[in-house]
Amino acid sequence: MSRPGGLFRPFRKLLVMDYLKPPEAIITDLINRTNGTTLASSQLAYGVPFLPTADDDAPRNTLLTVGAADGSAFTGSVVLEYDRIPLKMLANGRPAMFFRSTATRVSELLPQINARFGVQIGIADIIDGDLPPANEDGTVTGFVLVASPHALVWQDNDTFVLAEGEMPTNVRGTTNGAFRVTMDAKFRTVSPPV
Repeated sequence: MSRPGGLFRPFRKLLVMDYLKPPEAIITDLINRTNGTTLASSQLAYGVPFLPTADDDAPRNTLLTVGAADGSAFTGSVVLEYDRIPLKMLANGRPAMFFRSTATRVSELLPQINARFGVQIGIADIIDGDLPPANEDGTVTGFVLVASPHALVWQDNDTFVLAEGEMPTNVRGTTNGAFRVTMDAKFRTVSPPV
């Protein structure tokens, strides 16, 4: 994407992002805060994230082609280099319990997960699957939340505790506060895989 004087400039700055936003908005914020721009997500077209190869010599875990959306005032594309966030960072090594209620799929627990960690993980961000069968004796079990390889912000997986029944009313609506982790980005000229 080009504009007189250059729209994107190489820059490294650690930024605390708002993870309550959709993934495209988080990446747009990362671009704007890194470059001092005021682009809207609607002006950008996002490719599929890909892992750098040894030939890329990338210190970060993700490359993403970002181009000008149809109808925007910009042209061209750049490759954004950044780190997607491992899902294990959400609970930060602490056990996290979620309640089955009537859920049968992992995606049905996303509202609890998002409320608990102060994030917005959508169905497109995960690989959905069946929850383990309910235990007749009411004991807890575990389930795995797996990031989709196409997720713009998240990667890897984490295992959480799954309790039977409804979420207790004294727990409803509580969160660990907004998820906070820094991100940084760098723009580079590389060829994405075909």
